[in-house]
Amino acid sequence: RRLSTSARTTRRRAPVIVVLGGPGSGKGTICESLNKKYGFNHFSAGELLRNEIKSGSEHGKMVDEIIKQGGIVPSYVTIKLLIQQLSAAQTLGEHQCNLVDGFPRNSENKDAWEKEAKDNENIDMKFVLFVDCTENVMLDRLTKRGASSGRTDDVVDVIKKRFQTYRSQTVPVLEYYEKQGKLETVDGNQSRADVFSQVERILVRHGMISTNEAAKL
Repeated sequence: RRLSTSARTTRRRAPVIVVLGGPGSGKGTICESLNKKYGFNHFSAGELLRNEIKSGSEHGKMVDEIIKQGGIVPSYVTIKLLIQQLSAAQTLGEHQCNLVDGFPRNSENKDAWEKEAKDNENIDMKFVLFVDCTENVMLDRLTKRGASSGRTDDVVDVIKKRFQTYRSQTVPVLEYYEKQGKLETVDGNQSRADVFSQVERILVRHGMISTNEAAKL
């Protein structure tokens, strides 16, 4: 029996976990570990923007200047790049999960993202994973990374601006999702293994992985 047009075009919305935390909190490390062990797609807002800079486009030049000042890129630029990636990921298996790393980072980002998540068939936002970490620990990690990364935002003056931006603009976003009952928190000051175990327990509780899967090395 032939399916109706509406039945044929119905697609399962892609499950999305937003991963937020301060600069150097370990967001990217967690996402990379989830990608390696479970095959979750990892979409780093920062990496997408850095690739845009490398492209030499007008958007890229604008993004480069904002990042050098420790600021936050306009929502429409980041969302466009993320949606392209999430749409492409929709062709993957039905159990595939998508990690959005480092976005939304302020209230304007959040409002634009919420509207997109509501209207876009490719997005089914499950919750926000908050990697809570002290500034002293984050500063130590970033200065060590900056010694070899060559990133313009990994120098001390810019790092301090990034911390200020995080406190004033990203923390209110976290508070919003906490009030919505959509915030899950892990202690990012711990070792990589301990942090990852915390994350796995959250995923088990949400039914996104099994206890048996989490027990495997």
